[in-house]
Amino acid sequence: MTNSDQQPPAEHPEQAREDHDPQHSSFGWPETYWLTEERVPPRWRHLDHYGIEAARHNSGEFYMGFARHQRRAFRGQTLRVGDPAPSFRLPTVDGDVLDLDAACSKGYVTIIFGSASAGPCINQMPDFDRLHRSIAETGRSLIFVYSKEAHPNEPRDAPDEKVLPSHRDMDHKIEQARAFRDELGLTMTICVDDLVDSVTRVYGGLPFFHTIVDPDGIVFQRSGWADVDLLEATFANISRAEKWTEEGRLPHLRGMAYVETRWLR
Repeated sequence: MTNSDQQPPAEHPEQAREDHDPQHSSFGWPETYWLTEERVPPRWRHLDHYGIEAARHNSGEFYMGFARHQRRAFRGQTLRVGDPAPSFRLPTVDGDVLDLDAACSKGYVTIIFGSASAGPCINQMPDFDRLHRSIAETGRSLIFVYSKEAHPNEPRDAPDEKVLPSHRDMDHKIEQARAFRDELGLTMTICVDDLVDSVTRVYGGLPFFHTIVDPDGIVFQRSGWADVDLLEATFANISRAEKWTEEGRLPHLRGMAYVETRWLR
């Protein structure tokens, strides 16, 4: 019997993937273990592994593996400040495609990850959108990546206590993301991650967090909790450094501006 045949049954694909190879964590690179046919044990290849993982990932009980991801999100198994940001192309709620590389060619890009069932996300997104509009002329931008519902099938922590179901398929997920944009009147681009949140996972896998990518495609800042005040202070610091560089007052050393934030509980 091979090591692969000794792995847990297919109804627990994420645990099997992590036990098989520690380098492929549950928020690993977009090509996950179960989507790589040659690495799936032969006796399990007839199963719909993407469908199994998508169903489990979007269940209320799984909750993004939050506690585990919170511990791992700032360890060496995922992105670190100064690393190249993984490229991605995601559908938007308008039917277009957002290409991260193309967006970064225009300036700093802040990627906010979240969902409409997360109360803090609903409460703070109007402020993020205001910031997005205020920096539009600088070439910087904010984009939102809609991930799995943080609290599906239960009242969200917001005044309306709205209940949102788990995502059944991509059409349903895009529909909920579009309703999220319309409800808040957001002007920033709203992208939609796939059903297993491949992009969200590789960037940290937390319920509501942000990452800044600089014009060279390098991770400039990561925060375990999306924070508009932190972003405003960061952009002010960047503008000041760029101004001083133009005036010859100090060298623009990119490393001097790096910030990595982790919220402690």
